[in-house]
Amino acid sequence: PKMAQFLRHKQSGRGGYFITREDIEKKQPRVLSDMLRRVPGLRVDCGVGSCQVQSFEGARNVQGGCPIQYFLDGTPYSGDIDNLMPDQVQGIEVYRGSSTIPPEFNSGTSMCGVIAVWSRVPGR
Repeated sequence: PKMAQFLRHKQSGRGGYFITREDIEKKQPRVLSDMLRRVPGLRVDCGVGSCQVQSFEGARNVQGGCPIQYFLDGTPYSGDIDNLMPDQVQGIEVYRGSSTIPPEFNSGTSMCGVIAVWSRVPGR
């Protein structure tokens, strides 16, 4: 049922970049941020133990990027994106700027963009 929202957003044609379970299985990423490296308009910067995803299409900060707001199954998520293992993910929605963000993800802190991750039960 939660994937119905993912599919509705994908079919709306309003924008966004969509990564499906099939895409994840095809690429077999070691960590989830590896899937985001292929998204146009995003930059993944990794330091010791964590990665930060930034957008170049939203407002920019002094370093040249803009932090992304994460959602997990429709609720705000403040953890590291790589704490979510690729085999735990059914789909990912990426909105690189505020103009394409669906209303349910437009929290006021998402002007730089949104990454919405939809979880799955492994083996299904």
